[in-house]
Amino acid sequence: MGNKRPKNVAEQQLYDGLIAKGWEVTRKGMPDFACYKNGELVLIEVKPRRSERLKRDQYRLLTALAGHGVRCFRWAPDVGFQQITPIVHDINQPTKSYEITGPPLIPSRSPFQEKE
Repeated sequence: MGNKRPKNVAEQQLYDGLIAKGWEVTRKGMPDFACYKNGELVLIEVKPRRSERLKRDQYRLLTALAGHGVRCFRWAPDVGFQQITPIVHDINQPTKSYEITGPPLIPSRSPFQEKE
């Protein structure tokens, strides 16, 4: 893998758990983790706590990727996984340029739990 263990405590916690479950985890930029296993891709942005929001670029990238079917999540130790969903705009309604209100987040089971 060639990845160094993260220095951020929240990232370390998630990284160690993913590696223990057999996922290959890369840490090469944004989002924090790209996780691969058996042809499945999951992208995760890690925040140290629930109150820390995604940055503007993170929001735009992850909601756009979610709109193309990529499974994207925000994770924090105090809240766990929140799935990022695409933003759907009504083409008949004008939209403001960009407001950082945060992406639609859906509390979610871990995407890494074994499928039942």
